[in-house]
Amino acid sequence: MRIPDRCSLLAMALVLAAAFGCGGDGGPSDAGDVPGADATDTIQTPDVPDDPGAPDVPADPGAEDVPSDEGTPEDAGDAGEDPGVDPGEPFECPTYDAWPAVDDGKTKFGLTMFHWNIQYVPGGLIGEWEGETISMCDDMFGGHDMCLGWTDEVLLDWIVRVSFLPILDLYLKHPDWRATFEMPGLMVEVIAQRHPDVMAKLQCAANSGQIEMVSIHWSDQLFLAFPSRDLEWSIAHNRKVFEEAALPLSGVVFNQEGQSGVGKHRIMAENGYAIDVMHRNLYRYHQQADVDDGVWPVYESTGPGAPGPVKVVVGGDVDPAAGIEVDWTFFDDGEVLATPGNPYLAPVQPEPDWKEVGNFERKLQARADAGYIHTTITDYVARLEQLGIAPEPLLPFGDSTWQPPSTEGISRWMGRMGTLAYSLHEHDNLIRTVNYRVSTCLAAAALLADLVEDDGHDVAAERARIDAGYLDLIRAQVSDATGINPWMGEWVYGYVNNEGGQAACDDAADALLAKWGRDHVLLDLDARVAKADGTFEPQFQLAPTDAAEVPVALDVVAAGRTVETRWADDGRVYRLEVDIGASDDPTGEDRGKRTVTLAMPLAGGTVRYTPGLIEDAVVEIPLADLRLLANQLYLPLANGLIGLGPDLWLIKSCRDVHLAARVSTGDADRIEFIDETVPPAGDATRIFYVLKGTAEEALALARLLNTHPNVILARPDAADRRAP
Repeated sequence: MRIPDRCSLLAMALVLAAAFGCGGDGGPSDAGDVPGADATDTIQTPDVPDDPGAPDVPADPGAEDVPSDEGTPEDAGDAGEDPGVDPGEPFECPTYDAWPAVDDGKTKFGLTMFHWNIQYVPGGLIGEWEGETISMCDDMFGGHDMCLGWTDEVLLDWIVRVSFLPILDLYLKHPDWRATFEMPGLMVEVIAQRHPDVMAKLQCAANSGQIEMVSIHWSDQLFLAFPSRDLEWSIAHNRKVFEEAALPLSGVVFNQEGQSGVGKHRIMAENGYAIDVMHRNLYRYHQQADVDDGVWPVYESTGPGAPGPVKVVVGGDVDPAAGIEVDWTFFDDGEVLATPGNPYLAPVQPEPDWKEVGNFERKLQARADAGYIHTTITDYVARLEQLGIAPEPLLPFGDSTWQPPSTEGISRWMGRMGTLAYSLHEHDNLIRTVNYRVSTCLAAAALLADLVEDDGHDVAAERARIDAGYLDLIRAQVSDATGINPWMGEWVYGYVNNEGGQAACDDAADALLAKWGRDHVLLDLDARVAKADGTFEPQFQLAPTDAAEVPVALDVVAAGRTVETRWADDGRVYRLEVDIGASDDPTGEDRGKRTVTLAMPLAGGTVRYTPGLIEDAVVEIPLADLRLLANQLYLPLANGLIGLGPDLWLIKSCRDVHLAARVSTGDADRIEFIDETVPPAGDATRIFYVLKGTAEEALALARLLNTHPNVILARPDAADRRAP
């Protein structure tokens, strides 16, 4: 089974020459039957591996609970009470007193960050795959019965009414308490479309300033792993959703999995966001010494090429030298407060845990009685300025997520398998490489729409189809399709939405080419032009070479598998193909035999890479400037680029291999790509490039290979129409 290419024949306009990889003796040809593309490296979609099945697992659902290092609500007494809210009862917005002025001299702050994730279990608890019913309950209990009826829509409604509404009602009950709520635009759409009573309350709290609304993406996507255009599209669409819902957006950013990096700070500055909230565990992982005595109240960070800095608030105890007191009363998945079992256990928790809600209410009241002001992140930062507390520079850190010790950074979503038995369903590399391919296709189709419109054609219908494809793509990029402990339905959610995004791209490209009167077009995504037929020329010529002649040592660990490697080069650029064979454990239950590791030495004691959401710069971080909690750093490499040493670079082909890079800083520095989700059947190929050259040359090659390739779009029956 494969995601259909239908009308689009995607191809990098990068010739890899006669003797290797494209029609030569060194390997099978990938070229498509399109004029001018005979020597292109066609973007192909791999077959979906057979699911190995899931053994029985313990009752632990493997929820994506994110343990907070800030403590949990204290058990302050008796259980809370169900307020008995009637959804049909008219809601009256409370009367709000004037908020305290930021210059009132207060120095004790209660802060919250409720991270609401409507895609906590993307796809719901029951679904279908290849005509068979699949369910979370089958993985947990060996049968479907408990999960019957718990479809995606039903679970979304449960999250809104059982997890979210009790917390919103709690704050409305105390109009002098303010809080920060982060949620994706998709959750806003669900509330607006199916829960108007909840929306009325949320509009009241948000427009009064009681609840600060934080949101940067429409879907809880793993945006650090993909070209910046995907998040840019998500940001723009998300803003429309909030505007239509009459909900104000703050300038604060927190987001799925707490992803952060200097590229995120740059895109924030470019889009008018001013404050990033970073979990203490992320910063501590990179700079443990800097937080031992408490974090500074506010930092400042500037991404390469950014129009200006953003402020960064790191959750956790504050350095006493600042002269203020901060209590993070909540910084976690919002769902785990009113529904501690989390949405994976929705069938056994039909209503909120009112005791926990009551405990939290009493905790907040106790803090208020002790002189703490419960306020928003924006208000807090403004008060720091009034108090004369200036930002300190944020020390170096790498792209990562909010709980890097337990998830090994972003690798849990890019190659690392979950800890529970049913994680054997995972196919990280498949989902993330196809994400990348669909992103490339949609970018090409959007460029084609611009060109066809410039030629005088109406392309409104095609643009709408491309937008629909982006919605599918952004859903497919959701983090939970590949982690933390996804059940099979979450992987299927990513797969199906990838299919939808590809189909939308194909349909739009077909229609646009028909309007333009062409069978195919070669598009340069970097120059944003269509190249004329006959202008396609090789970028370089590669010939087979012996591994001994390659300027880097490759170490492959693949227990129970055969692995073949092939190198080709032109003296400056080297291409590596790694063919992974079948495992001698066909069940896939032996995790060690599902794991394939590719490693190369790192020289020079410096990490050189392109951070996520940046495509025009390389940053350098001396390893000595990172005080890593563990001797490892995981990087998503959205454009595939990382340095192996001075003037030596590695670039992964992100449409073929999209795993996190592990920078190991133990006895010997090295870079590893670890895939614990290789299917037992094998039949997988990983492609990398090595370049001898400058950072500028490496960056240009990474753009050509990954983020801004040349792409061929062709109508599906083009070859038939050319036939005599």
